[in-house]
Amino acid sequence: MKNIYLKLAASVLSIGMALTMIVGATFAWLTFSTSPEVGGISIAIGGGRTIMVAPDLTETVEVDGEQVTVHYPGSFGSKLNFSEYESYDYLKKVAGLSPVSTADGLYWMLPTYEEATGELKDYQEFEVDGTLQYANLEEANGGHYVYVDFWIVSPSKEFNIRVSTDAKKKEGSYLIELPKDEKTENETVALDDIPGMAEATARVGFLVNTESVGEETIKAYQESDAYVKQYGKLLGLYQEKGEKPQGEFQFSIYEPNADSHPSEFLTDGEYLITAPLSYNPYGTTISEENISDRLMVQGKNNWRTTSMLYTDFQKGQLDAYVKSGDFYKLTSALYDHAAEGVVSAEQLSRIMTAGAADDVMITTLASNTPQRIRMYLWLEGQDADCTNTSSVEAASFALNLEFAGADQ
Repeated sequence: MKNIYLKLAASVLSIGMALTMIVGATFAWLTFSTSPEVGGISIAIGGGRTIMVAPDLTETVEVDGEQVTVHYPGSFGSKLNFSEYESYDYLKKVAGLSPVSTADGLYWMLPTYEEATGELKDYQEFEVDGTLQYANLEEANGGHYVYVDFWIVSPSKEFNIRVSTDAKKKEGSYLIELPKDEKTENETVALDDIPGMAEATARVGFLVNTESVGEETIKAYQESDAYVKQYGKLLGLYQEKGEKPQGEFQFSIYEPNADSHPSEFLTDGEYLITAPLSYNPYGTTISEENISDRLMVQGKNNWRTTSMLYTDFQKGQLDAYVKSGDFYKLTSALYDHAAEGVVSAEQLSRIMTAGAADDVMITTLASNTPQRIRMYLWLEGQDADCTNTSSVEAASFALNLEFAGADQ
């Protein structure tokens, strides 16, 4: 079936990070300093007339004699800047990202090392975080990832939502490492735009629960200044920090720069299949998992030019400088053409590309029904580039997301 994609929203997440990366000589994963620093995170999401976005607002209410936190949308509009809301202040303080692994967005595997030798243990002995213990921390040891909640609604009709880009203009979604600025002899700024480990190993995940919220949440929303009468039903229930995940979830992963390999041991231009770690809470076992059914894969994002970039970066204006990579139309085709987990550059050039992945989506957005989405950002420790024998310099990167929808 041919899908017709409509540009629904553009989400701009400008993320400034100072990540101190230290790599062990024989470690399978990158390891980091005990206290990586973050310069700050500013995030903005923009929408359009076909869909709108809103911040996630919270309130503490009493339910059956217990204090619980309820989540409901703020005012919907075409723009959303998280820095304008106190509920997102934590984004300005979070620690730098360090490698973790997840296949479902519910259980996160953190590396553990031998005390005597410092060597990486078998992943069956990795620490499992199923309660968001290592998320959104101001100081992190051993692993760290970030999540943020927001609301999205379609006032018109039902859409299947995907991460996308304009395949002709090469504009839209991207994740790219920011050039490092250096002072020259005459005090001008020189920019080094060599790709690094951060952009090669970074992932963005979208966790979606479509369960209806309770009466106490609806009441809090109705009493808020943001209440819209036609939005009488709200979807999305997620765990609070310290709680275990409950319910049914859909998880999709956006993998940018999939054919970029800065590691000296890998061949640039190939696609290397990543098998992230999955946890079975019943058998308490960890295993590698095939995620072809939830993965949206994009080719390398490039700088068009770095001229004047340093000045414009201070203003958060990067889009004009980035050439977005195409998405592979069918993620399943990548897996079908892989030989021992590798799709050669020659074979990769024959696989059809498009503005979005056809066989994977974030969620189906029902008409006039606000949906809460939990978005994660992390460095995937199972990525082939997440290993090296030399030091990796501090990295900052920018993330821009554009959503597209198919109505059939």
